[in-house]
Amino acid sequence: MAKKARRETYRFALHFLAPNVSEGHLPGSPRVHIRLKNVTGDARGNKFVTCECVSLRELDEQIAMLRDELRLLRAEAQRRFKKHREAEERHWKWRDRRH
Repeated sequence: MAKKARRETYRFALHFLAPNVSEGHLPGSPRVHIRLKNVTGDARGNKFVTCECVSLRELDEQIAMLRDELRLLRAEAQRRFKKHREAEERHWKWRDRRH
């Protein structure tokens, strides 16, 4: 089965920090943030995550794109949390066998 290609997001990135127990880090939950990658601004210092919309239809399209990107990030976070949990479980099983 071919591996599914990951779609990149334009506006957001997942910032995932996970402790690595096998490297001596204390066990614990990963820390996750959603980081803005592309933001526009104006002279007043306002930050925007969409382009300027001149119709409700354009705004609806921008909102749909934001939702799609957030869904992608959620799926990525689920994969990363699962991978972290599995790695911790393998580490503790390995450690228990040694003692």
